[in-house]
Amino acid sequence: METSTALRISRPFIRDQAARTWSAIRRAPAASAVASADASSAPVAAAVPVIMPAAAPAAAKSAALLESCLEDSFLPARDTLISFLVNALYLFGDQGIADHGGTPEGVTAELTRLGHRVEGRRVPMIGRLAGKGEGGSDRALYLAKTFGRGSDDGILADLKAMRKTVRPGGLICFHVFDRDRAWSLAGDRTYENGGIRARIHVGFDPETGRLTARFAQTAHASERGAAVKADAASAAGEGRSGPLSLKAWNLCEIRALLREAGLELERAYGDWDGGSPAIAGAETGRLIVVAARPRVARPRVARKGAAS
Repeated sequence: METSTALRISRPFIRDQAARTWSAIRRAPAASAVASADASSAPVAAAVPVIMPAAAPAAAKSAALLESCLEDSFLPARDTLISFLVNALYLFGDQGIADHGGTPEGVTAELTRLGHRVEGRRVPMIGRLAGKGEGGSDRALYLAKTFGRGSDDGILADLKAMRKTVRPGGLICFHVFDRDRAWSLAGDRTYENGGIRARIHVGFDPETGRLTARFAQTAHASERGAAVKADAASAAGEGRSGPLSLKAWNLCEIRALLREAGLELERAYGDWDGGSPAIAGAETGRLIVVAARPRVARPRVARKGAAS
């Protein structure tokens, strides 16, 4: 008898909850209706799988979303990166290292602990890397971001600036997208980072070898305005007039670019474990470049009595 009474008491409650749930589902597409739901229906609305409109993200956060979408966490853990740098750049003894643009957290401290001198050279704009003096460092790094931002002339200027910071025989390390595999990154994707979710379109132009990332459609209409502002703000910060753009090269093109900048290709890798560009690079879609500044060639002196 008690069970029957309990059931009779609960039926109106169940009907009321069902009505509220159905009402919440019908009103879910309207952001204002869901946001203004009264307190009595709030617990029911929370149980319904409805995506609530988030506040419009700041332009800087949206620009960072484009960055992280293309970068896609290519840099490895600190210990793996340190091991790679020590072996690929022959970091033994006391080496002076010019750090262009910053290194991942903990890398500078670890290199310093190993006895090296790391000099940070942060600059406000890509394409204007500042070199202090001529040939003062043994090594130069550009690791925080993928190399290839800015115009073709700006990219060449970056390489020449890094070349000036190392002595003859010094080594430079940076990583780029592999042009022969960059096409596989093209397409639309939903990406989420830092609590912001957006629809991002990644394009690849095989003629110019450039990857571009722009906001295609954000998760909510309230975010689209910030997305447009992010494109403009990010473009202004990098001296460009469009979406985020990165140049990609294959090995032959890297060699030509380095020669134009007065550098030579020392070696290239496909991943941070020292894998080859052909095998490991097929999985990562990247090239890790180690370039050298040629030693100054000594003029040849004719020996006495030699035939002219």
